[in-house]
Amino acid sequence: MPFSADETLATLKDFQRRTVDYIFHRMFLAESPTRRFLVADEVGLGKTMVARGVIAKALEPLDKGVGEILVLLSLQ
Repeated sequence: MPFSADETLATLKDFQRRTVDYIFHRMFLAESPTRRFLVADEVGLGKTMVARGVIAKALEPLDKGVGEILVLLSLQ
């Protein structure tokens, strides 16, 4: 069964989903994509959930054998 990000994305609030879509676009779809992206906001607004959404969207093409692996690291 192919991987789908839908289940993960369905758990996000609207502003989190828009952030996921923007990050995914800038990292993977933009004419001049970025290799890094920093999400910074107030405590409790769901940065971890946004990261899960970006990972889920990035895994979809990988499941089809297309793309590169995304690695997220904490500096803490």
